[in-house]
Amino acid sequence: EECLQTHKNHAKALLCDEPTTGLDTFQALDIVKLLRDLSAARNCTAIVTIHQPRSTVWAMIDDVLLLSPGGQVVYCGPT
Repeated sequence: EECLQTHKNHAKALLCDEPTTGLDTFQALDIVKLLRDLSAARNCTAIVTIHQPRSTVWAMIDDVLLLSPGGQVVYCGPT
């Protein structure tokens, strides 16, 4: 997949909506490793929605944005 690039500020992002849904623990970890490596190799940010990640996946996340059911920010910062 290509990182998205805007013309204004040349920001890059890799967007993934629930890439680990339906996968077992080992497959989910492999996908998160792949996304982390891909974003590092392409020098872009990976923005991923993950529901209830295992501790091994959580440990690979640098920053997190937690939202309440109403969409209000509960926490935004390092993991």
